[in-house]
Amino acid sequence: MESKDVEGLPDLKSFFESMEQCSELRVLEPETRTSLLKMVLEIAKVKIWHERTAELTRQLPPHTRSVRKDFSNLRGHLEEASDHLRKASELAPRLLPETLQHLPPEVQVSQHDAQPWLAQEGSSHAHGDFDRIAIMLRAAVNYARRREFLCAEVVHPSLRTRAEKKIVQEWLRSFAFADHEGYTPIALIGEKSPAASHWFIGRVHLCVVEAESALGPGHKLRNEGRIIARMFEVLFQEPKEPESIRKELDRQRTAGIPEL
Repeated sequence: MESKDVEGLPDLKSFFESMEQCSELRVLEPETRTSLLKMVLEIAKVKIWHERTAELTRQLPPHTRSVRKDFSNLRGHLEEASDHLRKASELAPRLLPETLQHLPPEVQVSQHDAQPWLAQEGSSHAHGDFDRIAIMLRAAVNYARRREFLCAEVVHPSLRTRAEKKIVQEWLRSFAFADHEGYTPIALIGEKSPAASHWFIGRVHLCVVEAESALGPGHKLRNEGRIIARMFEVLFQEPKEPESIRKELDRQRTAGIPEL
């Protein structure tokens, strides 16, 4: 399934015409050549989406940090309230239920209405109103903690503060991510990082290998570095030296294609 067009990229027809300058591709049948360029165009869209996502995350910290601090303060107050409620229950086990029984009717919850909800939450208390307050506080704390995580996670990893790194790591640990240290929800593309270009080179090479299979055993496209360099020029208006692309492909033969 084709993805949506990305602003700045040529359409398939224009891309095909621009690549006519690469005589190396003329050994491919038109259908095979079109299929190759179509796959490359989809890869180019992914590269651009990742780069734009990374750029957005580099611009977000001032706003998200303000929101994160607000949720952090809210969570602290809610946890204190929950702790005070627990202490009240321990210090006055008989008085608290009696107090809750005299709540105004409009805020009371009947035992019949409360039982399914309380059973689902693992409650062992006999007083629905007490349980309802405790459960609401616990749910509110969990929500505030999740919002803290989301605000920290959206900050580009290279720009996270120590507190933001700690929030992300602790949240992922709590959900038993075995590889939480390497978990990458946001593109790890720095402002001057070559990762996206190296990823593009590797993915295009795989497409070239697939296209070469149509030429028969032992046949390969000549000057792959020049072909990919031309693709960079047409798709991204980025000049690339064929030799630098060849060296990157040599490196990837042992190190593999970098992840975005």
